[in-house]
Amino acid sequence: MDMIFDEGKAPMANQFLQEYQDILRLLRDNLKMAQDRQKKFYDQHRTKRSFEVGDMVYLRMQSFHQSSLKTRKVEKL
Repeated sequence: MDMIFDEGKAPMANQFLQEYQDILRLLRDNLKMAQDRQKKFYDQHRTKRSFEVGDMVYLRMQSFHQSSLKTRKVEKL
């Protein structure tokens, strides 16, 4: 996405666009490096798992709230 104006008509606009594009390129590079670093740390503790139809698995339902057994005044407890 490089924009270039005619040098004779707008030299300052061309210089401004060049600086703007340099800054955008630097920001994109920094964002990519940060994302790669975060992905590296995330992937350190993950394992690749694959399942087939019919495999028995355990499900952890952390946010599951079973309200049918007993009602309480305070649901939090």
